[in-house]
Amino acid sequence: MASPATSRALVSQRAADKNVLSGTNETPRAAVFDQITNEKIQQLAYSLWEQRGCPEGSSEQDWIDAEAQVLNKP
Repeated sequence: MASPATSRALVSQRAADKNVLSGTNETPRAAVFDQITNEKIQQLAYSLWEQRGCPEGSSEQDWIDAEAQVLNKP
């Protein structure tokens, strides 16, 4: 699983890429929402991973579980 700093950097880069494509220097509201949502998912995924004892190879499932909780998916 990527570190919190790495995940934030990737989300920030994604928002910056959207700005370049749209020709604006301002962060669109959707990009801000995406960044906040992704940060919440990342933090929860990390917490879930820690709660399970930090096992190797479970980052994808931790992310899926965290995403479902944050986005209220069944």
